[in-house]
Amino acid sequence: MITKSGLRLVAIGASLTGFVVSLLGHVGILLGVHTPIEPAMNSLLVFGFILWLCSGIEAYLLRRELRETGSAAMFQGAPPWMKWLAWAAAAYFALDFWLATGHWAGNVTPGDSVAPRVASAAGMMVFAFPFAVFYAAYKRAFSRTVESE
Repeated sequence: MITKSGLRLVAIGASLTGFVVSLLGHVGILLGVHTPIEPAMNSLLVFGFILWLCSGIEAYLLRRELRETGSAAMFQGAPPWMKWLAWAAAAYFALDFWLATGHWAGNVTPGDSVAPRVASAAGMMVFAFPFAVFYAAYKRAFSRTVESE
């Protein structure tokens, strides 16, 4: 039988793997090295979006705590660097989008020369948030289990 903690561990591993693959692909793109991840970046982003939606459901389960303490409740239990990684990845995506395209908003189509660069930065952003949220949820559940024994 699969438990919630087991699913959270799988989500943590998947989020961390997606973040690392996006990071390595992004570094390769910035260095001008063509990586095998470039053609699969859109599929990776779809998977990241699914994890991101699942982390939103995990956060929804904390709605009472969110009303009382704000968004910090989602990250309660995770080390501070995880929270800052999620925020830094979002800020870096915005900065990278502007540096790659020259504007703050707009469309980037798969045929654009900057599409892999923007997609890999988006991947880092999309995977960093679920990584922190699922890790925090796992640690909260684990600490409740230890306290009840």
